Amino acid sequence: MELLVTKFGGHLVHLMGEVRTTARTDSGPGEWALRGPTRLVGFLSDHGGPGTDADLMRILLVRPGQRREVNLFRAVFQGAEEDDPWLESGDLVFVPSQSMGNRKVFVLGEVNTPGVINILDKMGLVEAIARAGGFTQRGYMKGVVVLKRGVDGQAEMRVANFKQMVKEGDLSADVPLQPGDIVFVPRRAIATLQELFSIINPALGIIESIYIIDNFRKQ
Repeated sequence: MELLVTKFGGHLVHLMGEVRTTARTDSGPGEWALRGPTRLVGFLSDHGGPGTDADLMRILLVRPGQRREVNLFRAVFQGAEEDDPWLESGDLVFVPSQSMGNRKVFVLGEVNTPGVINILDKMGLVEAIARAGGFTQRGYMKGVVVLKRGVDGQAEMRVANFKQMVKEGDLSADVPLQPGDIVFVPRRAIATLQELFSIINPALGIIESIYIIDNFRKQ
């Protein structure tokens, strides 16, 4: 983790977290002279850019009386100026790592690469399956299960007919995923939560010991 101090006309901007630092000036190690008013994206670019484990959706900007999160994806790909603010004297920019937050989806069952997938931006069931290597030959594409945590903390099960979605090209039926969701590709149709948990409980036990998702267990 780096702590940098950047100078412009006596003004200071602090940069911390998952950043790469490749520049140095005559002011000494860790200090850079800004050439003029600078937005966040340009500032990060001038200092080597975010690190490989940076959570680009949750960059924190702190200034006196204000604390806000900005999304670098929106700033770069959508030109959203609210996510690319002008920096001011006294600002603190903190780039967190993805491991600091739960931005993960678990893809289990009959996929070629079961495991954990990081959500970098919005992601649906189709993308999650693709990033997990697609279905194995035994995967039941007509009954892909998505396990979500409801507003009351209880588990909610959704079943998606992936085969029909692909066949008809109707991606409006795609299931949007949230951090902590579990995607399970069974070998046969699953009708109830109890049946689902009886199959995946061993895997959940391992996952819970690492990621602490025991709210998904059957009460």
